[in-house]
Amino acid sequence: MIDNAVISSSTSLSVEDYPVIVNNASIIGVVEVSGAIVLQLIDTQLDQAASIYTGASIDYYHTIEMMSTYLAIVKPTNYHLDIVYSNGDEEQIQVDGTYVEAIIKFTTRYAESTNDVSMLSLNIIANSLGHPTESQSFTMFELQQLVTPVIFTLNENQPPQINTISPSSTDQIMQTIPFESIIDASDDFDSASAMSYQWVITNDAGSEVYSYNSNNYNNTITLNSPGSYLLKIVVIDSNQAQTEEIIPIEVILLDSDGDYLSTCDDTTWFDLAASRSCGPDVYDDDDDNDGIIDSRDDWPLDACAWQDTDGDGQPDEVNCPEGVVSDLFEDQDDDGDGIPDVLEGTSDKSDGQFNLVTLILLVIGIVVVIMFVVRTRKGLQE
Repeated sequence: MIDNAVISSSTSLSVEDYPVIVNNASIIGVVEVSGAIVLQLIDTQLDQAASIYTGASIDYYHTIEMMSTYLAIVKPTNYHLDIVYSNGDEEQIQVDGTYVEAIIKFTTRYAESTNDVSMLSLNIIANSLGHPTESQSFTMFELQQLVTPVIFTLNENQPPQINTISPSSTDQIMQTIPFESIIDASDDFDSASAMSYQWVITNDAGSEVYSYNSNNYNNTITLNSPGSYLLKIVVIDSNQAQTEEIIPIEVILLDSDGDYLSTCDDTTWFDLAASRSCGPDVYDDDDDNDGIIDSRDDWPLDACAWQDTDGDGQPDEVNCPEGVVSDLFEDQDDDGDGIPDVLEGTSDKSDGQFNLVTLILLVIGIVVVIMFVVRTRKGLQE
């Protein structure tokens, strides 16, 4: 390696078969390179073009200096350099410190100039703790003109920006029904996925009833008791700058069938306009509005079914109102005797209906009684 030298001669440097590094030198005279080797010239000036023979090449490097300041104070910084070359190759360099240097390869020259490769662009990203990321880009020509370090002026970290999508203070939230808390957060330093999020809910007495921390900006929340609450959402970036938003929310009594309308009388819990019971589940006698009161309904929250004759967990019938769906399956053996209903006629229901066998026996019994009465009368007349 030749370092910090001035070489002046008719043939100042002749390199053959062995690689050589020349750093911070001035070469006056002929430079010849041959053999399967690479001559590396770092911050070195030539007074004339080098002679390169087949198999050899010369790499030309340039050192750049970098520093980052905040309020005129030089701050420790990590620098990521991304270099793109004319042949499509890319190179990444990482350096960190207060006053730092990076050695950048500008050009590789070959015996055939058509094979030469030059730097097209350099992008530098400066990342200093507590400050937003800064970046600068350069061409090779721009770097060659630099006479001072590349200076990054750091900005003060700003707290995150937060926009709550849901819930809003006007949303109706029912007890025991999960609701989504969705926020849109942005920051001058971090991406949304790089920040942390907190949800805290307090009741009207100021007591905390819910708390959750996450790196996800969406959250599903369930509150079991009706009442007035305050939902506080806090967004914190990686530099600990934070923003919070407080949303008042009202949790109402559960109304599974949604019939607590303006026509529902909240003294009788009956809707005269619809001719049915109404209101929150705790007051409504028919929570699924299927016409069967909850005390007789084996599925009080499913309007598609209500009766299970044999108690096997499958409804005798599944009959959904328009627009209603159910995941229940109709029982194919309502009386649980092991014989499918289709093979024994109408199944034995507990709602007072006769099945086919009972009806036949009843008809036969009536016929026998009539015949007996007729014969008895004839006998008396004789």
